[in-house]
Amino acid sequence: MSLSPDNRQINNVFCISPIDSAFQDLYLAVRSSENRLYPDEVVVNLPFFEGKQIYQKEWQMRLDSSRKVLSKIRELKFRNILDLGCGNGWFISKVAEIENTTVYGADINMVELEQASRLFTSKGCQFLYWNIFESNWTGAPFDLVVLNSSVQYFDSIKRLTDRLFEFMLPGGSIFIWDSPIYRPEEKQLARIRSNKYFQNQLVPEMINYYYHHTWDQLQGLNYSILYNPNEFSNIVIRKVFKRRSPFYWISILKPN
Repeated sequence: MSLSPDNRQINNVFCISPIDSAFQDLYLAVRSSENRLYPDEVVVNLPFFEGKQIYQKEWQMRLDSSRKVLSKIRELKFRNILDLGCGNGWFISKVAEIENTTVYGADINMVELEQASRLFTSKGCQFLYWNIFESNWTGAPFDLVVLNSSVQYFDSIKRLTDRLFEFMLPGGSIFIWDSPIYRPEEKQLARIRSNKYFQNQLVPEMINYYYHHTWDQLQGLNYSILYNPNEFSNIVIRKVFKRRSPFYWISILKPN
């Protein structure tokens, strides 16, 4: 796909979709309240993180998760890869270090996309402002789409996977990781907790963009669990060393 000059560019971010700041403004307000809008010198070193202890522990877990995912990408030799909900681009920049990969990071948060493009374009990453439900992909189909701590910002796993399959090779994979998936009976209480959290962050409207997915939503999809946080060894490592993710890693295959 030739992203230029067919697509408008803003600071090296290719705009496939019209820009709509409704989600971005709320998301950034929450991240600002949490002190999670990191400066360039922090982002370029992620997932290695030095700072507030609570975030240091979180990034130790994300370091562990990202190593697992990167290892699987190398093992299965994925070549054309989309990081959907890439944020500041730290993960896709690591994927770009794998030989013979073409990588794209997509989001609807222009502020972090511009930061990502500023920091990582030189590594071969291409960053897209792309609402996948509004605009099509006309380039080479992806063999892997990664949702790294981002599936909770999509209203339906089935709607999301159906749409992504349109842009993917037969047998391609979708990786969902570092995001909560709930049992159906847990969903209501989880939403109450999230609603209270966003109210405490003084951004109550964010609850309208944050979704609580349940295992039954995966029915009918060809999925497998690549990491189970509830295995005994993972529970021990998480409790003792504080470096294993509490979230599942799920792989969904597009039908051939």
